[in-house]
Amino acid sequence: MKSSHNLEIWRNHLRTHGLKCTKAREIILDVLESGPCLQSVDEIVQKISEILPENAPDWTTVYRSLIKFEEVGLLRSAHLGDGHKRYELVTPDGRHHHHVICRSCQSVRPLPSCALSVVEKGLEQEGYSNLSHQLEFFGVCPACTI
Repeated sequence: MKSSHNLEIWRNHLRTHGLKCTKAREIILDVLESGPCLQSVDEIVQKISEILPENAPDWTTVYRSLIKFEEVGLLRSAHLGDGHKRYELVTPDGRHHHHVICRSCQSVRPLPSCALSVVEKGLEQEGYSNLSHQLEFFGVCPACTI
């Protein structure tokens, strides 16, 4: 496990939303925290199998856990145009970020800030509620341009 502080935050968040913090869920959260910013179900299952070759939760358990985590706000998901949904943990302060994805090597780099919060605030002032947005940039990274 990464940090006992993060684990306790996750446990509390799950309990607050009526979910148990099982060993499988803790491992899934740990893999999400220690991996790249966006991971597919298959990538998460593969990493768990490497960590726990004999006691790894099955694909269905991982998938169902990810759905629950997203429902209670622990995760965000993104579609990168390749038919796979990818997941990342939400920061404790709820801030989010966007990504730039290389069309050649498929590397994903998080962008440091979101300029769209100004647009969201304007829409809230117009009366919109429960707003969210998702924005991903696609290009060819410097390493693949060479």
